[in-house]
Amino acid sequence: MNKLRFVVILLLLLLVIGCSNSVQTMLDDYNSNFTITHAVDDGTQPSPGDPDFVASEMLFPIYYVSSVDTLNLAAPYNCRSYTWVLTDPEEAYDPAVGPTEIDLVMFNDTDRVSRTFVAYIPESLDKGVLEIGKTYKLTLTVTEKNEEAKSYTDIAAVVIYKNYDF
Repeated sequence: MNKLRFVVILLLLLLVIGCSNSVQTMLDDYNSNFTITHAVDDGTQPSPGDPDFVASEMLFPIYYVSSVDTLNLAAPYNCRSYTWVLTDPEEAYDPAVGPTEIDLVMFNDTDRVSRTFVAYIPESLDKGVLEIGKTYKLTLTVTEKNEEAKSYTDIAAVVIYKNYDF
């Protein structure tokens, strides 16, 4: 019986000494999944007019937004002007006039002409300007800050879906 206890205690002691994981290393390993390891944007991203600027990369091709969320987007830095326009691609319109802009509930009145675009989806649904299950067309147009003032445009789809809490 004493031999068995000695062997068990010896094995446990070897296991504890041989283990390189402590509680702190396990916590560090777990927390590493929530630590930012990529570079944070410090304004060094290409701006309109830079040789490496690609206008079609200003927006993702499609945004899925829940019926209870807010859509928050940002345009590139260092632009003279910004214009955000949300339209219904299924709307029939006069080509001379263009499509009708959807009057979203925004964070403030300048969001359609500022670098940031913050649209409140639940309030816009309540107002009746958006519909759940529909795809909208978001157009961003920016103008260079230099003398040429060349404009760049990118288009994205915005899909509003019904949120379910299970």
